[in-house]
Amino acid sequence: MHPIPFPEFLSEAKRSTYASLSGRIASAISGAKEYEFIYEDYRYVDIYFGYLHFSGIEVVYLKDKPLWAMTYSGGMVRHTEKAESVYGFLRQALLDPDPNIPVRGPEYLAVGDYTYSFSAGGTLERFSGSETIKEGTEILYSLDFSGGNVG
Repeated sequence: MHPIPFPEFLSEAKRSTYASLSGRIASAISGAKEYEFIYEDYRYVDIYFGYLHFSGIEVVYLKDKPLWAMTYSGGMVRHTEKAESVYGFLRQALLDPDPNIPVRGPEYLAVGDYTYSFSAGGTLERFSGSETIKEGTEILYSLDFSGGNVG
């Protein structure tokens, strides 16, 4: 048995990397942004490309063997001049992953004029879903993701 359950590790890894703008490491892949979080036998890596529109992959290793992965792609849908504030709000949402499937943020978060919505089907072993950020009723940001156990 592992000292920390996988969902708890995943939640902490997400809070301790992009969401808090910490854990950034130099990437061996040209043009990539990369984050890493290590706790005991687990290692979480998040690698992505782009800014306004981006794609990436998160991988969790257990004793240096890939255990779990998630791919994602999305970004700003409109009003790209608001990207900095939208992504700041996104990081705030990602600090509080849904406890049932901690792959992104909470099911719903509203702060000021922005609302974050998260929807996923499946379990951590195999899932897919999406998230959006709206200002009023207008979608500014959208992301699709899928993943699960590997090996």
